[in-house]
Amino acid sequence: MSRPGSQSTRRFQFTLATLLAAMAWVAISCVALRAPTVLWSGIVFCMTLILLAMALLAIIYRRRRFRAFGVGFVVVGLAYAVCLFLSEHNFTATGLSPQSEIPTTRLARWLFEKLHSQSVQTVTVPAGSFGGGGMVPMTGTMPGMPGVGGTVSYSQMLYDSTNFTAIVHCTLALLLGVIGGIMAQFHLAADRLESEQVTRDTP
Repeated sequence: MSRPGSQSTRRFQFTLATLLAAMAWVAISCVALRAPTVLWSGIVFCMTLILLAMALLAIIYRRRRFRAFGVGFVVVGLAYAVCLFLSEHNFTATGLSPQSEIPTTRLARWLFEKLHSQSVQTVTVPAGSFGGGGMVPMTGTMPGMPGVGGTVSYSQMLYDSTNFTAIVHCTLALLLGVIGGIMAQFHLAADRLESEQVTRDTP
């Protein structure tokens, strides 16, 4: 005869497919954070939407622990997204305007400065064509007269902090969603244990 809590214990065992999927997501997140381009930011955002959609389908069509995980995943993940949007945007008569940043946004910017502070590239253009455009002048090598034959070198960031911050927020939303799903499964298992205990104690 199996112990009363054995079935609840098995509910928290992860399958090989789940572990492989988690490892793949960690690898993709690390690569995206290492090279936060527009492409990687879009990939991570699309994957986040796909996983949220899959969780919604699990809520509709699956049962028991899968439904509990889906509910926890969607509720916590979307709660973080809504909190992020409402905290960093102010609704005005003319539309949306930026507001104060939440701690995770400040953390993302701090991580970007630590990881990509040296990610700059040097571009050299003819002196006559240098006109700013957000570029930061770094060095000037003027073998000829300006506008005649000289060149100007300037440095610009290789990556954009906005893409890095978006990747961090998507990763945190999914991580918090997974934690919420695990907690939902825990509450489901605890409720079943209590129900089984009441059934056994009933004469």
